[in-house]
Amino acid sequence: MELTIKDRLVIGGFFKAEGNEEEILLQRAIREKCEITEDEKELVELKFDKESGSYAWEKEKDLPVDIKLSPKELTYLDNRRQALNTESKMNEMLIDTALKIKEEAN
Repeated sequence: MELTIKDRLVIGGFFKAEGNEEEILLQRAIREKCEITEDEKELVELKFDKESGSYAWEKEKDLPVDIKLSPKELTYLDNRRQALNTESKMNEMLIDTALKIKEEAN
């Protein structure tokens, strides 16, 4: 699945704070696969603003990365996307990534 810096920063928004062992291990595996490398941070000039609690980067330098998710990881993400949607907990920050997850899962 092709994911941008923003996608990879917000992917944790789909995760549960608590869950069973399998869910937490799936979340960990997805988070590790989506980790932004030091080289990528340097390339896009990724910076964290402590005051606002937000990230900024050079979006024109942000080239999507093909993240290889297992079928189980993709199913988990899609189930979480559906749950957030059903519970009306989707938000503007997550919607673009949610649509990518939905498209990849179908």
